[in-house]
Amino acid sequence: MSEVKGISTITNRAGTGAVDFSNGVNISGSDSGLSGFKHTEGSTEPTSPSNGDTWWDTENEVYQIYVNDTWTTYIGASSAAGVWYGDRGVFFGGSRTPDYTYIDYFDITTIGNATTFGNLTSARDRCASCGDAVYGLTGGGGGTNTIDYITFASTGNAVDFGDLSGTNEDLSACSDGTYGLFMGGSYSGGSVIEYVTIQTTSNVTDFGDLSVSREEGAAVSDGTYGIMAGGNSSSGRETTIDYVTVSTTGNASDFGDLTNARRFLGGCGDTTRGVFGGGQSATENYVNTMDYITMATPSNATDFGDLSYSPRGNAGTANATRGLFGGGLAGGQKVDTTHYITIQTASNSTDFGNLTENRQFLSAASGNAS
Repeated sequence: MSEVKGISTITNRAGTGAVDFSNGVNISGSDSGLSGFKHTEGSTEPTSPSNGDTWWDTENEVYQIYVNDTWTTYIGASSAAGVWYGDRGVFFGGSRTPDYTYIDYFDITTIGNATTFGNLTSARDRCASCGDAVYGLTGGGGGTNTIDYITFASTGNAVDFGDLSGTNEDLSACSDGTYGLFMGGSYSGGSVIEYVTIQTTSNVTDFGDLSVSREEGAAVSDGTYGIMAGGNSSSGRETTIDYVTVSTTGNASDFGDLTNARRFLGGCGDTTRGVFGGGQSATENYVNTMDYITMATPSNATDFGDLSYSPRGNAGTANATRGLFGGGLAGGQKVDTTHYITIQTASNSTDFGNLTENRQFLSAASGNAS
């Protein structure tokens, strides 16, 4: 045990009297001016909090932090901070009649059919998803501004996370393992990029703007860059690929172009390579094209191979090795088809398994199963 010796007098900061320590050590006299964050446990919201105070809400069993004059739910420090993928691939929502609340999941390492995970807080399609390997987020779609989250390792229903700045559909999302970006879409002309900190429930904050305003694209990340490709703008179908540094707010820069213009495509990637598959071309045909880019090197995309089906409105996700493309509209029918690729090996896709239901305009992300 440490000892403090040889001190005869302790005065306050002003030097006019004795000290009153505010955080558990009280010496009679006036306050030293030293102060710290206050922690409260109970079912009632603390009164007169200060920024940085914490509260364990015993009624709802959630941990709250007082930030910018509001209580914010802290959903946990990610044990996989800096990782945005895992072996559990999760597919969210989608379109049928009515839209789906369904959440499905696959073990990306093992070929097979999907299993039911839970439900979104509301039925929606045309949403976008990302994550940090522990938590998965789904934003927008279905005429909402809602962001939901799940814990990848715990099957169950999604929980409200916060809100986008407006009702947004046909947007794209990606993450660097800390920040989640929502890019483009139907809101505000399709130019907006917004972000959240994945470990802390909140509404979005403005990040910047795309170089070309558009919706119906797809996004990937290598942990440093967030990249959005394709979509539909006021000029029609797009080949445009934009990129940002996820950790630094600012406007997007031009990365290069896809091999052909298309919208409603899916995207997945590993730590170096992004792959974009499927979509609807400028002639309205549904295509089976897969393109790839090296995310650290801005350039035009290169042909990767072909999907063995031609989907519009499919979704993509991946672990560090294998990418999945699932769902979509193909041959005039919504499908439950899921196909896989090895991201570092350019080739055609191989059948993986089936979703629990046929659907298009779904979204996907991946994380840890335990």
